[in-house]
Order: sequence, then structure tokens, then C-alpha cells
Amino acid sequence: MRATIALRQQVAAALQACEDKKAANVAVLEMDKNAGAFTDYFVICSGSNPRQIQAIADDIRERLHAMTFAPRAWKATTWRSGC
Repeated sequence: MRATIALRQQVAAALQACEDKKAANVAVLEMDKNAGAFTDYFVICSGSNPRQIQAIADDIRERLHAMTFAPRAWKATTWRSGC
């Protein structure tokens, strides 16, 4: 799949937000367009507590909004200890 420059910039902004907020286990999944994926990329990360996870999600959302990009779907998962 050939990503546009704007798409790569959006992924880079999300990754920078993860790094700035000290996210752990950061991964980017590039989806195969021929496999019927509904998105081009998933950015997945974890945090040590609910407040940190929310801060990561908020920072990503703010950065993408500043780039005049609004995510079509948004999910910040609930933190569970011992997982």
C-alpha cells in the first residue's frame, strides 16, 4: 500500500504524542488494502495507569485535530492491572 505524505505525517504525529507521553509497547500496524481493511494504520500503545492512557489519547487527538484531521473512529481502552 502506498501511503500519502499527509497520512505518514499523521502517523508520525501520533507516534510523537506516544513518545512525549511516555507510552510503552508502541506498535504501528500497516493494514493491507487488498485484505478489506477499513483503515490504513493502527497505532497501538499502552500506559501504566488510566490517567496516562487518557493523556496519550488526548494528545494524539489534539495533534491530529491541529493537522485538520479528525479520526473517523476513536477508542481509548480501559486500563486493567495485571494484564
